[in-house]
Amino acid sequence: MQEVSDNDFMATHRVSLATLEIESSLVEINCDSAWMGPGLTVIKAKEDAAYTIWDGGYFVMTEL
Repeated sequence: MQEVSDNDFMATHRVSLATLEIESSLVEINCDSAWMGPGLTVIKAKEDAAYTIWDGGYFVMTEL
């Protein structure tokens, strides 16, 4: 797990946190290096929501 600033996120992912409707200037990112497929990266958006990246698209996941 790592915390990334909005500027660093933009430099790496070419999209801003605001575009993903993340209101914080820092975001928590988890990567599972043992898995090589969809869901490898999880970007925490809120307490009950996160994004994952797959084939260049950002997919929101929410807790039900």
